[in-house]
Amino acid sequence: MLAIALAGCASVKTHDAFKPGPGTHMTGVGQSMIQVQKRQALRNAFGKADVFGRTTYAGETDLRYIGMRNGRAVMRVTDVDAHTDKTTMSETGVGFAHTSADVTATPMGAHGESTTTYSLPPTGQTQALPPNVTQFSVDPTSRPTVPVGNARITILSASPQSIRYRIDRAPSGDSAG
Repeated sequence: MLAIALAGCASVKTHDAFKPGPGTHMTGVGQSMIQVQKRQALRNAFGKADVFGRTTYAGETDLRYIGMRNGRAVMRVTDVDAHTDKTTMSETGVGFAHTSADVTATPMGAHGESTTTYSLPPTGQTQALPPNVTQFSVDPTSRPTVPVGNARITILSASPQSIRYRIDRAPSGDSAG
């Protein structure tokens, strides 16, 4: 019981999942190098994380290889954040029932009528904000590392047609949006 009470006090955090997974990859011009999906814990009635671990969409990040310019590898990162008002209550599907009854006594007995009204909970909405797009270039011969979400991308080599890179999971607490 104490564990559930403490879990209801956890702060709301965002978690990243990326694809492709860790390892060495190669992609062509205009192709995605990594896609990061962001998920955020649903908030409970106290503004803390859902005790059951339910999450909602919080945005995504995409890193693409654009090509070579003046010997430098050009990449474009598109970052989309989302705003949501979804909560544990809006996502449970449990509504509210209100029953009223009217009973009338007569010499022959009693007569009654009741009415039950069922209301669905308010529906939560998620809205993607306008994307933030940034283009940058790196010297591929220096084997630079680019942080994306909870991943690190190390450029191994680049040509005008393709880029070869390694994806590693960033150490805990070393996440860059």
